[in-house]
Amino acid sequence: MLCVGLDPDPRWLPDGIKDVFSFNQMIIDVTSEFVCAYKPNLAFYEVLGESGYRILKDTIDYIRYKAPNVVIIGDAKRGDIGVSTEKYAEAIFEKYEFDAVTVNMYGGFESIEPFLKYSGKGVFIWTKSSNPGGNDIQNAQIKHNGKYITICEYIASLVNEKTDGQNLGLVIGATFPKDILQLRNICPKAPFLIPGVGQQKGELVSSIRNGLSSIGMRVLISSSRYIIKPSVQYNFLSEVYQKSKKLYEDISKVVSETSEEFDIKT
Repeated sequence: MLCVGLDPDPRWLPDGIKDVFSFNQMIIDVTSEFVCAYKPNLAFYEVLGESGYRILKDTIDYIRYKAPNVVIIGDAKRGDIGVSTEKYAEAIFEKYEFDAVTVNMYGGFESIEPFLKYSGKGVFIWTKSSNPGGNDIQNAQIKHNGKYITICEYIASLVNEKTDGQNLGLVIGATFPKDILQLRNICPKAPFLIPGVGQQKGELVSSIRNGLSSIGMRVLISSSRYIIKPSVQYNFLSEVYQKSKKLYEDISKVVSETSEEFDIKT
């Protein structure tokens, strides 16, 4: 259930590492045995210009080589209308060949429909972000079916109506575990992508317990800077390995205890 975010900043590169792609390769080499997914955030590659696009594609190709069964999520948070969204979807799924993508649906459900037309691809709707300022909009209340609910609850209810539990899910920050439980109650079938564990101090145990579904393991725990940002120059890969291994073991322990307690299917 561990997803590692590949969000490299050139300023982090330890001495002797010549470029971002080499850095990514090393991260993938020492984490691949613990992960079910990698999640490159496109902003960290787009900012590098033309070379960034090559690095992103090379990184995806290397993951396919090193860990062919791992899911690759394009953290793009795209969302638009009409032909613009069609082109976003084409770029994500045909040019880069991501397995899944993060999107926002501020433009309504039609703004993400082009992504859903790709059979076998995953779409995670940005629903409850891990930053405190997200509450300004995401926790604003609207009247729906005669009662007041938050905007993020409304998004979850829309997804619950549309999803078959396979390729349409939600992004919900681990910094708001109570919201994870509320949204799971609204949307029991959808997979949850839960970022914010580690650097943003999200709550791992309660996020997993609140996010697990009685119909199966439908949670991805994502960590980026906590794992890949070196705190030491010397032997930083050992640090990356130990952090990813510990997070993998911590997740496994919580899942095992929770599954037994609530009789969740594995």
